[in-house]
Amino acid sequence: MEVAVLSVADTLAMADGRGRFAPYGKIDLTRLLDLGDYVLVAEADFPVRHGWMIMSALHKSDLMKPLTAHQKPAIHAGVQAFLDGVRLEKLPPG
Repeated sequence: MEVAVLSVADTLAMADGRGRFAPYGKIDLTRLLDLGDYVLVAEADFPVRHGWMIMSALHKSDLMKPLTAHQKPAIHAGVQAFLDGVRLEKLPPG
């Protein structure tokens, strides 16, 4: 899985390795976009540049809801870089 759209409940269960995700154990996820009852997530090692590009493309979408830092899982580093105004060329390659 590179990215996935999951319900909030499934996102938390996957991150904690609970319920139907228990056989896989905890999966280190980060949030790319909040979509109301759903979340666009990626594994923690998803490239920073890719997260930045997704946020750049979708940040003004009517689908996107405001990201809040206190929610789980954590905001992806590339998304945070975009929100902080970091330019793409300043991010590590890959």
